[in-house]
Amino acid sequence: MLLAPEAAESIWNAHVANIDKLNEYAQSMRQLAEHHWAEKAHGQTRLTWCYETIKDYFFGNETSGLERKRARDKRKEILTDICENCQRRIQ
Repeated sequence: MLLAPEAAESIWNAHVANIDKLNEYAQSMRQLAEHHWAEKAHGQTRLTWCYETIKDYFFGNETSGLERKRARDKRKEILTDICENCQRRIQ
């Protein structure tokens, strides 16, 4: 469901007006960058982590995220076919 442009603009304006929350977010992101990644990344940067995660999702083995999504979609397709054939909704 898409928001009307006026509603989206209103939400955005409320978001950027909340200076305290934005400052809290910025501090959290800085702490994450300086402490988590620096101490626990084992030589991996945020960019290499993102790259590896995306690569594993799309090109990983049969348990990759994309393969799990395809399997879910296939199960939904089968349930939809059953539902249409017997004209009742399966939940």
